[in-house]
Amino acid sequence: MSLVLASRRALSQCIPTRHPYQRFPPRTSPHQPRHFPPELASAAAFATASFPRPHTLAPAPLYPAPTPRRSFASSSPVSTSPANTPPANSKPDDMTGHMDPHTAGDFAEHKETIVDDDWRKQPPYGPAEGQDVVYYTATCHCSRVEYAIYAEKPMDSKFCHCSECQRLHGAPVQWAAIFHKTGIRFKPSSLDHLVFYHAPDDTQGHTLPCKVACGHCRAPLLDEGRNMIMLFPSLIRFTESVADGSTDNLAKSAKDKRKLFMPKCHIFYGSRVGDYLDGKPKYRAHQGSEEMREDEP
Repeated sequence: MSLVLASRRALSQCIPTRHPYQRFPPRTSPHQPRHFPPELASAAAFATASFPRPHTLAPAPLYPAPTPRRSFASSSPVSTSPANTPPANSKPDDMTGHMDPHTAGDFAEHKETIVDDDWRKQPPYGPAEGQDVVYYTATCHCSRVEYAIYAEKPMDSKFCHCSECQRLHGAPVQWAAIFHKTGIRFKPSSLDHLVFYHAPDDTQGHTLPCKVACGHCRAPLLDEGRNMIMLFPSLIRFTESVADGSTDNLAKSAKDKRKLFMPKCHIFYGSRVGDYLDGKPKYRAHQGSEEMREDEP
């Protein structure tokens, strides 16, 4: 009997007489850990307090902030980290291969740097002289950049499947339409939001030929050459309009307007991601090179 009483007495000393959370004052959160006294509820006290054992609410260790990657803005310095340094034997990107023979010279190896803000005075950024009728308007994703098109249809339009366009656009194909630079004009308030990228030298700034994008939403806007530009019809607002006698285009439906920009061929089809069974000519390289079958590997 004495042995049983001794065992019960020893067991009672191991079991708490009340729930450990009950030692906290009223209105204390029941989710606090056992070794979290109410008087250490403030952040300052919590940061300097010592606890008998680690617990789940201890502050995480502070790590140094990561080095930011290079910004797309033209004023950002070029990173010299090994990850952004090309190999010594690498070739600069060639942005001229996907152009037609009659426009390739406009985007060829000729390099032209516009000094300071002189580019603002030239097309497609400066005033559009002699242009009266706006056929279309186009905007980036955030609508901070807008430009007008003063021609009813492009000189040419095509799908480009080259690896450069796939990487620069993050898409399997680039839908591009060719216009003369004088047929395009950016809205004056849009100029401060433009950023430029010269792919052959991997440099930022208005060096022709260059890619033009919105500095806020980063949406690609067009490729600019010396005399021509390649814009992306997916940015155009194809809207319904009513004829007023000024131009035939104003009587066309949105569907009819979009048809004017439909691609006439595929170029660099050998680098395609998938087959396009649309019956349009498909060239292994630029337009006029070897033609390919739609399902040819």
